[in-house]
Amino acid sequence: MRILYFHQYFATRSSAVATRSFELARRFVERGHEVTVVTSVAQLDAGSRGSAWSPLLRDTVDGIEVVALHVPYSNYFSYQRRLAAFALFTAGASIAGPLLPRPDVVVATSTPLTIGIPGLLTARLRGAPFVFELRDLWPELPIAMGALRSPPLIAAARGLERLLYRGARRIVVLSEASRDALLGRGVPADKLVFVPNACDLDLFSPDRVDETFRRRHGLTGKFVALYAGAMGRANGLEQLLEAATALQAAGNDDVAIVAIGDGGRRPWLEERIRARGLRNLLLLPPLPKDKLAGVLGAADVGLTLFAPDPMLETNSPNKFFDALAAGRPVIVNLDGWLRRVVEQDNAGAYVPADDPEALAATLAALAQEPELTRRMGANARRVAERDFDRDAMAELLYEAIDQVVERHAGAATPHPGGLYERRGKRILDLALGGAATALAAPLLAGLAATVLATSGRPVLFVQERVGKDGATFGMYKFRSMVPDAVEHGAGFYLEEGDARITWAGRWMRAFSLDELPQLLNVLKGDMSIVGPRPNLEFIVAQHRERFARILQVKPGLTGLVAVNGRNRLKRSQMLDWDERYVETFGLRTDLAIILRTIPTVLLRRGASDDVPREFIEDVPPAPV
Repeated sequence: MRILYFHQYFATRSSAVATRSFELARRFVERGHEVTVVTSVAQLDAGSRGSAWSPLLRDTVDGIEVVALHVPYSNYFSYQRRLAAFALFTAGASIAGPLLPRPDVVVATSTPLTIGIPGLLTARLRGAPFVFELRDLWPELPIAMGALRSPPLIAAARGLERLLYRGARRIVVLSEASRDALLGRGVPADKLVFVPNACDLDLFSPDRVDETFRRRHGLTGKFVALYAGAMGRANGLEQLLEAATALQAAGNDDVAIVAIGDGGRRPWLEERIRARGLRNLLLLPPLPKDKLAGVLGAADVGLTLFAPDPMLETNSPNKFFDALAAGRPVIVNLDGWLRRVVEQDNAGAYVPADDPEALAATLAALAQEPELTRRMGANARRVAERDFDRDAMAELLYEAIDQVVERHAGAATPHPGGLYERRGKRILDLALGGAATALAAPLLAGLAATVLATSGRPVLFVQERVGKDGATFGMYKFRSMVPDAVEHGAGFYLEEGDARITWAGRWMRAFSLDELPQLLNVLKGDMSIVGPRPNLEFIVAQHRERFARILQVKPGLTGLVAVNGRNRLKRSQMLDWDERYVETFGLRTDLAIILRTIPTVLLRRGASDDVPREFIEDVPPAPV
């Protein structure tokens, strides 16, 4: 299976942000599937970002092909600059996606919601099913946070949301609350797949401890609560600050809070820590996942905190699952499904998001109960192994994708019926054919006059060829041979120095100028600009089984045969190239062939009139 995966913030374990897409993609690769990720350079390693002058870079990471657009992003960007980054990536990915090899399925994962645009567009153009993964409820979440305030933008976001939900074969949600919300909006239940974030049990473990962490930061002997994540408006930093203030005021000096991360609210938090003289709230820069694992192992509890807004209860935060995998109790302030997880298995505790005193009291109490903390941690690891193993979650997603692909294949026509195949190819033929005919009109008139002056009428040579689905049509060419040439000499074949070719015909054939009238066949709809080689009826009859596949599409003015040897190819090679075109054609393939045709014609590659019939016909005809 070939999976095309759109994620604007794709990151590996060497980065400090969520790695869900990477973890799932590498598991698909391990199954033997091809995965291409279209992303931005925002979360890639600095050494992998390429030059700022390059619009994109390509790399392979753990078998995953990565196509990264040079669209930087930062949590420190202003609202307007973030929107610009979203728009720029959407435009670039909408161009890059359709030009990549044809996928069996297209997956797009938010945020932002605009990631669905290149995903759905590519799926439609390439005739593939679309799977949309909704990490956060958009646009409700940015509206609740005050990030999206413009009524026209809100209306546009809601319209896009409805479009993506309708266009997706499956919608992957990461929390039960998100699933319930979409069911309430009328999304069919059989379209929804619940695949929460997961625990990387091979990376985070109770036994993986950075033994030097506490000593380096003066935390030896203290009860350490660790927050590791984004530091934006939605992340509850006020509760963190007020809880640290309450602990210090109460003289609970044995409790320390460590916050690791970055974001727009970090400078605010730093200033408040200095102003209040807090000694028990330590801010550290973001850490790669492979480093964070040891630090989390050195902590006593993990913190999963958000601002006090009910909309945030739909979240499925990575920091929660990392703490479970590390075997550390998790304190959550979301009164939803995460609260139920920690309470039903005694794997942590819940405190209200608007109650920093409750957070301070919970930390102080756990600091006095090391055995309870240990049991909670052991329970957390059991929950991670039982319910949130990344391998099991990847299997859920894979099954959903596989079902979509199987159903799509079962309903498909013999050739994929994407938007490009159904309409786009004809539009391209009319656009390029019409433009080429208009631009070449003086040349066409001059060539017609040359043929008429040098060898008389008829100017055009019309020959029956076999087109799509076996229908015959009259193919136009400028006459380059004497009249009734097929009745003389080698008939349909050419001989070395063939005397039937006129002197004007010889130089026209050298640069394929005799084939320019086939632009009329393109405009009529008999042919396409790009396609298999148009063949004679007797050749089609000789190889009918192979042409049954080849004639699923229109023959072309140019094609893989034309750019890979032309007349220097044997019949078996021509058939191979034509079959390959039918299997792989699409917008990217057609544009590449058009670009390759220009130097092929100008440099006369493969153009020859002295290839013997015995060389060409190397495939025995099928029995009658």
